[in-house]
Amino acid sequence: MKRLILAATAALGLGGAAQAHVVLLDKEAEAGSYFRVTLQVGHGCQGEATIGLEVTVPAGVAVARPMPKTGWKIEIEEGDFERPAMVHGKAVTSGVKRVRWVGGNLPDAWYDEFVMQVKLPEEAGVLAFPVIQRCGELHADWVELARDGKVPAYPAPALMVRPKAASAHAGH
Repeated sequence: MKRLILAATAALGLGGAAQAHVVLLDKEAEAGSYFRVTLQVGHGCQGEATIGLEVTVPAGVAVARPMPKTGWKIEIEEGDFERPAMVHGKAVTSGVKRVRWVGGNLPDAWYDEFVMQVKLPEEAGVLAFPVIQRCGELHADWVELARDGKVPAYPAPALMVRPKAASAHAGH
């Protein structure tokens, strides 16, 4: 399979969200909260329709529940967590590690969103949601992390997790 190159975009000097073609709708959330991850897909791959989207669930996310999409099948890969997470006062040691929406057809000229609900970790920081966008034989791997303030060619959608507000109470 070919890896897409966005040389034209880079040559124009467009950075950040202008380069990224799979991005998060909301880019900030509170630690420990349930959060709706909305991945926006702005177009396909070099004119080809998007036929699959694979998202790696970041370490520390205890729950990940994908939203069904008409015309798409959902595949879930589960596994053990590196360290237990607390959900409703119980230690959770395994869960969803990867979510795939497959079998659909999102034409290159169309836009859509892929959604899942997650339980964010209690710690603040940045969570990356690496995405592989499949378009027939082509794919775009939105998996790179920013380093030294430089935006990579294929940035992973990232969420800034803010510390809990002092007056926040437990719950959903």
